[in-house]
Amino acid sequence: MSAHRKQIATSKEATKRIGTTKGTTQRPDVGDEYFIQYHELEINVKELASTIKKTVKGGNLHLYIKPEEHKVYYVTDEEVGDMDL
Repeated sequence: MSAHRKQIATSKEATKRIGTTKGTTQRPDVGDEYFIQYHELEINVKELASTIKKTVKGGNLHLYIKPEEHKVYYVTDEEVGDMDL
């Protein structure tokens, strides 16, 4: 094996071991994130859903976000309601 090919193979192995590519570290997988921006308001949908799930009963959660009203309306199997943003 030529010195150049050996150097490339070594670099690829080092990259696999330390989890970096071309000097940048890989970000841990945090999943998808969704934001709604409306005028000066920014809503993290994942955090909003998590907050509502902690306070309501029921399995399936459906959100209807109305930023112009500063409200989120929710529906679950057992409950219907709203919350201020």
